[in-house]
Amino acid sequence: MKDEKTSFLGFEYRPGYGDMRGANHLARLVKSESGWVIVCNDREDFAEPETVTTYAVLTDKLAPFEELLEDVIPLAKRKKSDMFATDYTPWNFCIELETQKGRVFYNIEEYRRYSEADYALLDRVRREFEALRGDKISESRETQ
Repeated sequence: MKDEKTSFLGFEYRPGYGDMRGANHLARLVKSESGWVIVCNDREDFAEPETVTTYAVLTDKLAPFEELLEDVIPLAKRKKSDMFATDYTPWNFCIELETQKGRVFYNIEEYRRYSEADYALLDRVRREFEALRGDKISESRETQ
């Protein structure tokens, strides 16, 4: 982060999906004891166990990704749109920072009013987040 008094704590991405059967998808960029990792939680159906997969982060791509997120933070203030669906989980990005005032979360959500340029920026964030993913560290299946 450009501001020396602000530090990057993490990023979360939920793709939009129909979840009437219990689907759940979440990818988080978090700092572990050994460094940055991406943890993905995936399940397609309530009856299935959740798969938790941890990936290493390509650290040379992390600083440019953080800089890109600075351009995305203002999108958290966009007005809500009139669109809404009750049987659908919208996509969402969440940026977590540590500031002098404590932890701050910036949520960029599907049901907001975005311009074409905003959507292009959000698509770039998604692609660059996916490009951070390195080698698989672990995978497990967890029952509820």
